[in-house]
Amino acid sequence: MSRTFQDDDLLLWEAYTAAPRAGEGRGARIMFHCLSDRDRRARVAERDEERTVVEKRIHSATDDDLLVLLQQSEPLA
Repeated sequence: MSRTFQDDDLLLWEAYTAAPRAGEGRGARIMFHCLSDRDRRARVAERDEERTVVEKRIHSATDDDLLVLLQQSEPLA
């Protein structure tokens, strides 16, 4: 399940959850992809929660909540 939202620069972003990296006992990751500028590097925010919990948070989050998560994210390696 993904959500789209717009940032302050009017760029359209998609946010969705991804499972943790193989072998890691950590929680899910929130992935961000810019839909209006495909050359922008994807971003990721690590969470210490299970994937289903993170999916529910993304689904119920406001656009402002998603902007905060985007600002806290790091470029995908």
